[in-house]
Amino acid sequence: LLPESDTWHGRISGEHEAIFAAVEARDPEAAEATMDRHVANSDQGIRAVLEVIRRWSSRTAKSRKEE
Repeated sequence: LLPESDTWHGRISGEHEAIFAAVEARDPEAAEATMDRHVANSDQGIRAVLEVIRRWSSRTAKSRKEE
């Protein structure tokens, strides 16, 4: 999922709500597990964005050389 999509925003919102609920319930195990999942999902999203940027930059540089 790429940032700025409705699906991405929905997932992030749900993750934040789950983290808050675990903290509010004073459940450290659940808070840690939901935070770990959130960080892993965020890492995946950031890596996807960086890959798109890398590909775009590579194509842009290639097309400039051809001009």
